[in-house]
Amino acid sequence: MATYAKTCYEVVNAPNHRVSKDPAKLRVLIADDAPTMLDAMSWTIERGGDVEVVATASNGIGAIRAAQQVAPDLAILDVNMPVMNGLEAALHIKRRIPETKVLMVSADEDPELGLAALACGADGFICKRDLSANYKDHLVRLFPRLAIAKTV
Repeated sequence: MATYAKTCYEVVNAPNHRVSKDPAKLRVLIADDAPTMLDAMSWTIERGGDVEVVATASNGIGAIRAAQQVAPDLAILDVNMPVMNGLEAALHIKRRIPETKVLMVSADEDPELGLAALACGADGFICKRDLSANYKDHLVRLFPRLAIAKTV
């Protein structure tokens, strides 16, 4: 089990990652089973400069473990992941670290999925195809301080 735990999540503190100690930055955990999607989401949300990806995971169990280790401000979880899906992971993360906001993402655009995400404690839901265009609106809604920082 210990070997598996190392492969299902990564705390981003390796020398090849930019890790800031800036308290003004939003600390984010991203969980998705597709490595290319993890990279794309990380790049998309970090390019604004006020967000830092502090951990990544490839399934729900890894997301829970990473969240417990780094206590992120925000967890962005894919709904459909192996081992444990994002809905179950959201329930566990919100119970264990209630101050962490959870934004669920999915390639599926079914409105019922968004309602299920909210029922599991998620603070928001966004379709993956809309992520790059609308993620900032969701971040500002969940973290109003980001809007204030942009106006100063």
